[in-house]
Parts: sequence; structure tokens; C-alpha cells
Amino acid sequence: MIGELTSPGEEGAADIAKAAIDLAPSDPRSRWILGAVLRSDLSGESSAASVERITESVRLSPYQPRWWSELGRSLEQAGDNDRAERAFKRAVELAPEYTLPNWQLGNFYLRRSRTDEAVGPLKKAAEHSNLYRGQVFTIAWNYFGSDPQMIEQFSNDRPDVKAGLVTFYSNMDRAEDAIRVWNTLSEEEKGKFTKAAENAAKKLFLQRSYSGAIEFARQCGIDKNVRPGVFTNGDFESGLRDKGQHIFDWTITRPDNKVDIGIDPAVAHGGKRSLRVNFRTLVKPIFVVFDQVVGVRPGSRQRIEFWLRTENLRSGSMPLIEVLSGRDDKVIAVSEPFPAGTNDWRQFAIDIEVPKDTDGIRIRTGREACGPECPISGIFWIDDFTIVEAGSK
Repeated sequence: MIGELTSPGEEGAADIAKAAIDLAPSDPRSRWILGAVLRSDLSGESSAASVERITESVRLSPYQPRWWSELGRSLEQAGDNDRAERAFKRAVELAPEYTLPNWQLGNFYLRRSRTDEAVGPLKKAAEHSNLYRGQVFTIAWNYFGSDPQMIEQFSNDRPDVKAGLVTFYSNMDRAEDAIRVWNTLSEEEKGKFTKAAENAAKKLFLQRSYSGAIEFARQCGIDKNVRPGVFTNGDFESGLRDKGQHIFDWTITRPDNKVDIGIDPAVAHGGKRSLRVNFRTLVKPIFVVFDQVVGVRPGSRQRIEFWLRTENLRSGSMPLIEVLSGRDDKVIAVSEPFPAGTNDWRQFAIDIEVPKDTDGIRIRTGREACGPECPISGIFWIDDFTIVEAGSK
């Protein structure tokens, strides 16, 4: 019991292990604890003592692969690589499908620069464990210099392993590789791993890799209608979805209770709905009440058009639409300010040049510069956002 409740990293673990050995001399775990504590000392004398203690664990339980792996670690630290290799291989022989023995043997080969021999055991380790799978891919990524061809040596054709590789590539901001691997899955297999695609979409979006995020968002169904170069729900006919239910759609922000924002089913420029924003004397100088990211071609010229209607809109600092670079959120273009007073539907246009370092732009509400307090009141309706590519720089 004392051995089971003690880990080598605990304070006083060596004394506890010695007491446990006195109480149960045939228990291999207590001897392993003592050997692991000695191994952490890193001195030559302690390394030799560590080998001796863990050898006793192996003698007491010779068919337990864990003790053979631990013996391999201590032998390697002591500089006895030939015996270490035999110990690691014996652990794999005893449990050929277990993750940990394969992980230890594969890492031993990598540390010896025997990469061809490392592939088999590390591939096996990645096969059966989500936790070690990510670690195997990370080691290969760092060891082989971010080479997908080398990394995929450690993968196989199992759908869960491929889904894990998709997750890894997304975390590394390698959208093209993530999509390539994802598309090797059948539609049935994709259906079983939609969460991996959804996580890839969110991760790539956060990393501002919008074309990849769009592809995964469409395929996993979180934004099934999203396409590059098109507003999602630009006519507001599909209503508004809550945050967390989408990536590429309108995100609504309510700065405080002085702003009401929502779909108006009774007023529209085209179709049956529009977005209605009602200011009840808001005094905050800066606000963003809605925004959306649209995928675009880097370096292209785009024209954004939308329709606006106002009613009793009053302020010394009028609202407008801002276009930001998806890479660094710098404003690259703005619309003319919304007209004051009451005005029927009117079309606005914004011509923009997309920076060459981004494949996405963010469209949001803003307002003209003003002081610390800028009262605004009245209503505007906005509808029918479209975007058209006009060429390249």
C-alpha cells in the first residue's frame, strides 16, 4: 500500500521506499521507487545503484514490461547502451501493443540517431494513445525539421490516427497539410471525427489561417454555407446565431443596455429581414455591434457593398463600416459615415486592397473619431452585404 501511494518525486520518497521494502521485501514497486529516486541524482554512483535496485524489480516480476522499460532508462543513464537496448526490446516483446514500451524504445533509438529503427516503435506508440500520438508527432516535427513526409512515417491508415494528425497540423498552422490528410478519410470516417474538424477550424481561425478554417468549418457543418469571397448570411435571412455556434457568421456585441440589436422581420431592403440597431442615447465613444470575417485572396482588390436605412439617427460622431486586415486587425478601409436623420434605403460601397500577407478581412461597425463622451441615438437598418473581387494589385 505504501508503495502504491508513493511516487518517486515526493519529498522523502527514498526513505518511504526503504521502509516499504522492509515491510514487503518481494514487492517490486518499492524497489523501483528507490531506483527512480537514485536515477534522478544523475551521479555515476547513484546511476549504478539505480540499476541495481530496478534489476531487483525485474527479478521479482520478470514478466512486467514496465520494470524492463525502467531498467532500460537506468542502464542508458549509466552509459550501458547495449544492455539498455536489450531491456527496452524485452519490454516490447512482453507487451508489443502497449504504448509505453514502444515509446521508450523509439525514443532510445532517436537519442542514438538510429532514426530508421525508431519509426516502428514510435508509430506503434502513436497508434494506441491520443496523448502519446501528439507527442510522437511533435518529436518528429522537431527532429526532422518540420517535414510532413518524414512526420507521416509515424502515422498509419487508421482513421483516429489520421484525425490526430489533422489536429497536430492545425496546431502547427499547417492548413494545407491538415486538409490533405483530412480528405484522405471517407465521408463515413469524417462523420465519426467531426469534432477534430471543428477544432481544426477554430484553431486555424485563431491562427488567422482563414482559407483552411473555412474548409474545415464547411466540412464539419459548423458553418456549412461558408465559402471564400462571400458574406455568410449577408442578407440576414438566416437570423443570428449565438457565439460559439459559428466561426464565419455575424458576431453580435451588445456594448450595454443602451443598444438594442437584432433581426427586424418587418423591414428589409431585399428579402424579408434586415439587421436593426437601435441606440437609446449611448454615450460610449467606441463600439462594435457586429462583425464578420470573410475569406479573400491575398493581394486582391475587393468591393464591398451594403444597403442602409436610418431613422432619427443623431450624433456628433456617426457610425460607419470598417474593414480590417485579417492578419493584424489594422484598418485598411472605411465607408463614408452613415447619414444623420431619417433616410430611405441607400447603397454604400467600399473599395479595398487586401494586404498580401492575409487571406481574410474583418468587416465591423465603427464610428467617427470623438471625445470621451459621444452620445448617439436613433435607429439604423443594414442589409444585403456583398463582396466582389475586382482583380489583383
